[in-house]
Amino acid sequence: AALRAEIARRSTAARVLSSQTSMLVLESEADYDRYHIARTALADILVIGTDGVEVTRRAALQIAAAGPGDEPPPPPDDDAADREVGSATDVASQFDSASTTGGAGDGAGDGDDGIAGGLLGDAPADAADGFGFGRSGFGPGGGGSGWGTIGTGRYGTIGHGSGTGSGYGVGGGRGGMRGRTASVPSVRIGAATVEGGLDRAIIRRYVRRNLPKITYCYEKQLLSDPGLAGQVATTFTITPDGTVTGATATGVHAEVARCIAAVLATVQYPRPTGGAVRVAYPFVFSPTGGSDGGDGGSVATGAAADDEDAKGEPPLTGKLADIMDALRRRKLDVALTRARAWHAEAPGDVLALIGLGEALEARKDVAAAARVYGSIIDLFPGRADLRRFAGERLERLGDAARALAIDTYRRAVADRPDHVTGHRLLAYALERAGDHAGAFAAILAGIDQPYPEDRFPGADRVLAEDAGMLAAVYLAADGPRADVERELTARHLEVADQPSTRFIMYWETDANDVDFHIRDARGGHAWYSSMELPSGGELYADNTTGYGPECFAIPGTPKAGPYRLSINYYSQGPMGYGMGLLQIQRFDGKHLRFEDRPYVIMVDHAFVDLGTYR
Repeated sequence: AALRAEIARRSTAARVLSSQTSMLVLESEADYDRYHIARTALADILVIGTDGVEVTRRAALQIAAAGPGDEPPPPPDDDAADREVGSATDVASQFDSASTTGGAGDGAGDGDDGIAGGLLGDAPADAADGFGFGRSGFGPGGGGSGWGTIGTGRYGTIGHGSGTGSGYGVGGGRGGMRGRTASVPSVRIGAATVEGGLDRAIIRRYVRRNLPKITYCYEKQLLSDPGLAGQVATTFTITPDGTVTGATATGVHAEVARCIAAVLATVQYPRPTGGAVRVAYPFVFSPTGGSDGGDGGSVATGAAADDEDAKGEPPLTGKLADIMDALRRRKLDVALTRARAWHAEAPGDVLALIGLGEALEARKDVAAAARVYGSIIDLFPGRADLRRFAGERLERLGDAARALAIDTYRRAVADRPDHVTGHRLLAYALERAGDHAGAFAAILAGIDQPYPEDRFPGADRVLAEDAGMLAAVYLAADGPRADVERELTARHLEVADQPSTRFIMYWETDANDVDFHIRDARGGHAWYSSMELPSGGELYADNTTGYGPECFAIPGTPKAGPYRLSINYYSQGPMGYGMGLLQIQRFDGKHLRFEDRPYVIMVDHAFVDLGTYR
């Protein structure tokens, strides 16, 4: 820890990146506080002077008292200060061994070489803890949204779905009687109209973080008027300091509109460039999660959401899209030829490596594919996110690449212990390798690791279930029961004894929002706005700031298959491509089985079909 701190100190003082520092975009006072950086701090810099390279020691300007005829000094450029890009130390003050390397580059532009993201280039970054639009302290917290009086919130009175427990649901009565079932209401965000210098995706993200409050405005009125439905049209202005003025809302019901306007008025946005920003945002509300039959227009309702992934733009573009298209048409030689040519042209392009690896996998050349995916590690050894992504690709290759996957996960955890996904990936890779003790120890380390508040909503629940299942598998393999139960008891956890199926979605990009959609054969649809399937199963939380995990769990035996799984790049943000893994975990009480489905998504708002599960 002392060595890491000294490396970080020297790196920051010299304005040179190291293994313990990364570039940050600091948008707010909270960001400066989070990384313990003074707003007025000025670091020494190297300059070219008369005698060559010199160190210029800088200090905060001391303003002399103004004389009678002096003009007052100009005010500081707050907008520039708010966007200051600085080299920040490792978050060692919060996490003893956490490094801020890893993450994705800035990424803007068009074409294969333009949308940089985390897949192209070697910018050391990680937006919420590195370069990009990092944020903390937003959202409803680890228990999921809790605002609703009807729906998926933790305080809901209607809409928790089937089974016993809170709310009305199937099977809740005694003697096998069917309980009453109420559909979960749907709240859909329409397309915004934005005039001014603030990106539409940034505005959408801030609106969505307040969606539980907006939902509550509707749900509390729905209690007295169960048929209430329709569209609310809102307008507001974001001032140069990021506050909201002139928020208005009309439609559906006067009290609902008034409440929504009040919520929008409290949102604090990043400071826009070029003055005030005028925004118009529609919301569509339906008590049944379907079409409201009202204003309609261009706003997608809950019913239309089922077909969004079939109608949107394709998720891939450029050369990778060409390679994957050839593979779908079983033109394996064509795909491999294209992939080899691309890799020869751009050997450091991660997308080219992905295309080549996919082409080799299709030809069953596992050893060559493993070498290609391993090249991602060689190119970016200090990027925890790309190490994990390479490991996720290697996992799909099976036992032949397991050792390399475990090694890269270990190094990713050492570099970024404050990322939940690293601990989980390492634990389950060890489990698949037969190291039950190592897997159990790895997941306990993930549980014991402190994480930034509200950074990974729902992760505590996922980790607790992980520990219970890995403990059960360990005990089934004759592990030391007393030791295992002691470790669990110390953390208020239990051995899992019921079967379950979980769909776990990761993405290795930060400060963006990838949505998980699960549909069953009975017409049920679970996603962030309706987090339970009537047939059984729950999406634990909606992570809107990057990485995941997002978990959909079905207790017992799945009864409504086949389940159709897809993801939507809800908000690309500044980080470019989305890349990650859907992992299916089946637990029978004593054993775990896995299926890996890695993915790449390049187009904002596009859907990726991740197949079905039966």
